[in-house]
Amino acid sequence: MKAFFPEYERNFLQAPTAGESLLAPEARIIEQTTGGEGVRGVRMRITSLRASAILSLFIGREIPVMKATVNGKSVPASRNSNGSWTLRYYALPADGIDLELQVKTTGPVHMKLEDVSYGFPATAAAYLGRPSDIVPAQIRFNDSTLVVRTLSF
Repeated sequence: MKAFFPEYERNFLQAPTAGESLLAPEARIIEQTTGGEGVRGVRMRITSLRASAILSLFIGREIPVMKATVNGKSVPASRNSNGSWTLRYYALPADGIDLELQVKTTGPVHMKLEDVSYGFPATAAAYLGRPSDIVPAQIRFNDSTLVVRTLSF
């Protein structure tokens, strides 16, 4: 699971399952700007085509995020423990969010978008089994469906 969640140190229960064709979150770039000293700006509209409850964005440690706003409100441009910039938005509106970023790079920016919905797809019912000594917990990954899209701009 490290390939999917490099920022997490915890262990995950896993089981093989049939592949699903689920709609990934969508990011539509509205505007891009280039400023002095290698600072680029981008404004985008991000939506969940599955009406997911949670949206997460990850930008790798190699790209400094100088400024970020969501729906016009400033959000911290800080890094998590592995050095990547992360934004997690709970109770995602049906029409999505407007994200504006200022990043210090002249090269491409790689972003991972992840939307999380509670519960599993109906076709996963045959794979639902939990060891008897483990109970569900109220955490983001518990009995959830995650769909990820990686994009570059």
